[in-house]
Amino acid sequence: MASRHRVRLPCIQIIKTATVPASLCNRESTKQFHNSKIKFPLVLRKVRPPTRKLKTTYKAPKPNLSCKTSLYMILYSSLSTRDQISVLVPQSL
Repeated sequence: MASRHRVRLPCIQIIKTATVPASLCNRESTKQFHNSKIKFPLVLRKVRPPTRKLKTTYKAPKPNLSCKTSLYMILYSSLSTRDQISVLVPQSL
């Protein structure tokens, strides 16, 4: 119901469910899924720990490196020549 109609959850009442054979389906949007070799892309792959011992309840957030980038942008905008920039920015970047 979410893709065909916009309805809030309390307004939905399931009256009957049934398994319909492919030959009796009428909608083209439903018939496209009758292919037995249909494949879907994997949208999100969840990385799991190899053992239960390595599982943790809480994970530390990834470090925010945007301040490092913004520092170089400020240096770049404040300097006028390319020779001065190469002196201030490390070559490892």
